[in-house]
Amino acid sequence: MQAGKLNNRVAIDRPDTSQNETGEEIISWHHMGTVWCDIKPLVGREALLAAGTLAESDTIIRFRWEPRLAQITPKWRLRRPNIIYNIQGIAEVEMDKKEIEVRCKSGLNEG
Repeated sequence: MQAGKLNNRVAIDRPDTSQNETGEEIISWHHMGTVWCDIKPLVGREALLAAGTLAESDTIIRFRWEPRLAQITPKWRLRRPNIIYNIQGIAEVEMDKKEIEVRCKSGLNEG
């Protein structure tokens, strides 16, 4: 992966779940770090809901492999200012521990 393609930064968040007094599950997010990455928007669509029109986008985010990033699961999320990326799938490109590709959706929820 060429360093010049890694021209964006994303924060990586891991969910921490707990329960409140009534037993309801509460999700809080633990910041695991920020990395340089390449972001490629793929497809966008809009949904009409009672609250108005919401846009959803499919995106591929690639970054260099490192041990702490190999732990990422689809329960985690990636984040930029004003955008939360919900992880749909993760692949180690060419299985050589050089690059990770994450397929994400953004736009229809607050993470």
